[in-house]
Amino acid sequence: MSLFFSKQPSAVLLLLAFLSLASNHKVKAQPTETQPLAQFHIIVEADGFIPFNQSYRINYESKLIGLPIELALAVDFPINQTLASAIGVRYRRRSALFISNFTITSLEIDPGVRVYLEKERSHDFRLFGSAGLLLARSTVSGILDETNDGNSTESRTVSKEYFNIGIALGLGIEYPISSVSAMFAGLRIGLYFLDPVRTGGLGNAGGVSVGLGYKIALY
Repeated sequence: MSLFFSKQPSAVLLLLAFLSLASNHKVKAQPTETQPLAQFHIIVEADGFIPFNQSYRINYESKLIGLPIELALAVDFPINQTLASAIGVRYRRRSALFISNFTITSLEIDPGVRVYLEKERSHDFRLFGSAGLLLARSTVSGILDETNDGNSTESRTVSKEYFNIGIALGLGIEYPISSVSAMFAGLRIGLYFLDPVRTGGLGNAGGVSVGLGYKIALY
């Protein structure tokens, strides 16, 4: 597990409590006038990651630019006021705790949809859900010392790639900070179905991502 979440095991519960409180706030808000649809939104997100696989939680930690986070970039295309198609890219890097210079990096492509679960209201939180397909490439790499004569050694970088397919489901809450931009907090679950451990694969390398993001509309 990442260092951040190992020190704060109640992070998911806190987020769910935040969603509940924010949802109650909508009673005082007024519906906004219908806004023209944006051509698309650019979405940037930073999350902490909690793997489902116990081995990944114990033996690896998320580490990207010195922080226990993963980064995501997405673009969505509104279909109407509540539904948008989307495609995103997510990058994750996990370092081994039991050996130095050994990492697992993952690049996920996530085509899917985002659905708002309630009408937009001025200066109010808005719940949304998301679902999509996951196409992932993971690269396991490290530095090994090898010898030909049993005395002298030399270092060699080795790596292997793994591919997997899965689904992603998410729930979040969004708050507008201007007429064209918003901040959001969300929880996302990623599940993988191929590349089992028994055939030499990485297994279900998915997990729960919890974090914050920023969205801006372009018309």
